[in-house]
Amino acid sequence: MSMFMLYLLVKLDYIQGLFIGLSVMSGIAIFCLIMVYAVTEGDASQKLYDTCRKYRNRLFIPLFIIFLFMAILIPTTKETAFIYLASRITQSDQAKNMGQNLINIPDKALEIVNIKMNEYINDIKEETKEQIKK
Repeated sequence: MSMFMLYLLVKLDYIQGLFIGLSVMSGIAIFCLIMVYAVTEGDASQKLYDTCRKYRNRLFIPLFIIFLFMAILIPTTKETAFIYLASRITQSDQAKNMGQNLINIPDKALEIVNIKMNEYINDIKEETKEQIKK
């Protein structure tokens, strides 16, 4: 992994915050243009009315959508680290070998439980025999 990629990994939260800020600012610009659009609708300033509508539809609404999607789709630093490390761990040979060893653990645990249960049953049998003799 290059130094630039490490830098981006560390700064992903700030990049996501930047896109959130840009989407908020473009949302405010859309709101302001809608207000100007609403105020000048019946006025004689048709040129201002058309300009506001043009900028709102062609510039600010697409920018708002792009910034919002970028803010949503950029993962945080923790999510990116998890994605990177989880893929590395699952593809490693040690993890594959560990999986083979883990298969035997439930069998060994069942053997221990069976041994302890047999000991417990034998102890109960002896206690009941002693109580019957009394």
